[in-house]
Amino acid sequence: MQAPTPAAPPCPPLSGQHRNSFAFTTITKRLPVILAKAVDDLTRTSYALGRDSATSSDDTVQAKREEAKQLLSQLGEIRYELQRDRKLKPIAADHDGDSEHWNRLLQTHFPDGTWLSTPWLVSECYMYRLVRGVFARSTHWRDHDPFARQKQEALQHSATTVNALVGRFHAILRDAATADDHMSATAFAELVNVSLWGNGTDLSLLPNLNAEQTASLQAAMTSEDAHHHTIANDLPALWELVAPLREARIDIILDNAGFELFCDLLLADWLVQSGRARVVHFHAKQIPWFVSDVIRADFDWTHRALRELECFTTLSHHDDLVAMLDRWQSHLSAGRWLLEADPFWTTPYAFWHLPSHAPSLWRALQQSSLCIYKGDLNYRKLVYDCMWRPDTPFHEAIGPLHTAPGAPPLVALRTCKADVVAGLAAGKAEALSLACPEWMVNGEYAVIQLSKP
Repeated sequence: MQAPTPAAPPCPPLSGQHRNSFAFTTITKRLPVILAKAVDDLTRTSYALGRDSATSSDDTVQAKREEAKQLLSQLGEIRYELQRDRKLKPIAADHDGDSEHWNRLLQTHFPDGTWLSTPWLVSECYMYRLVRGVFARSTHWRDHDPFARQKQEALQHSATTVNALVGRFHAILRDAATADDHMSATAFAELVNVSLWGNGTDLSLLPNLNAEQTASLQAAMTSEDAHHHTIANDLPALWELVAPLREARIDIILDNAGFELFCDLLLADWLVQSGRARVVHFHAKQIPWFVSDVIRADFDWTHRALRELECFTTLSHHDDLVAMLDRWQSHLSAGRWLLEADPFWTTPYAFWHLPSHAPSLWRALQQSSLCIYKGDLNYRKLVYDCMWRPDTPFHEAIGPLHTAPGAPPLVALRTCKADVVAGLAAGKAEALSLACPEWMVNGEYAVIQLSKP
């Protein structure tokens, strides 16, 4: 069998050519809205420049405003071409340095590809890379994240749920080193489920939630009832793997900033505090990606915000939160937590290509006792974003990440927000479709799926 390529994945790819698919809905409806929000963010940010009278006449402010007008035009052009299903153009060179790789991929595999005819994974990644290019080629806006405002507001809207989780887990995390086996197993199961369902509030799908709606949704997702919606659950086998670990390396391939990142930090804290992990490597994105994905700035801002913003300083469990944050800072300072951002994570390649396209990253992951892949996009890339039969074994759908020599154990923690899934019991997908036709895309169902080569 010939090795899969982006144009010839192991099964037919999800594509916007299928008009009844979530890919078509995303490309024709969701992505234009996301671009409109990026335009709105830049407009608001530019307008706010120089409000202080001491700087309002500053030449740099004026230059920044003038350049913003050019960037707004470029963002509008992306939206125009997307909505008309134009051919995918080469990416102009910029300071990020990967445009040649992108253009080689487009020319080799999709020389006549359009937004809808190209596999969904590629065209969606392409849009975010185009948006990044608009800012990366600028003089004054190179470091601007057009999604930062949304990510920061989403965390602030989560204050009520953050408070509840601090109240629940502060003592459990503090005393993890002395917990007995039963207490450890219970804590681990709870924290995995919190990390799993923390993935449910995705800004690319739910961009307009206010604080009350966010709290209500998060309460539902972290409740006991939500756990019954875990439609493939390898948690017992995952605990069998994690329980005997001592001083191990564990990797978390992050997904969303905000509340989900907070949940991931709780789990990472327990792994270190319980002695299972000597070091946790967090893998973030290098550039703003899929609206809510974690970049380094989000990681740093989250720690500051939880400590300083009024919506958190007034919480009933704020003292416990500060104690937690102090410990997290010590994990970072001592190298027990490490934050990395390899460029591979923001390519359009499925993770089947990780060993061949990112060999240094792959060698590092091979040293891990467990790789935790968070969220929907990482899942899509694990299984090559194609039309597997839902009862295809998970280890088959992830290909080389299970079969390659030295492949580390991995677990996917994912709430379902795209019409691709593998590893379900025979007949499960059909039963779900009868009970809830939108089960694959509405974020109300989840999987915990383990590969142990």
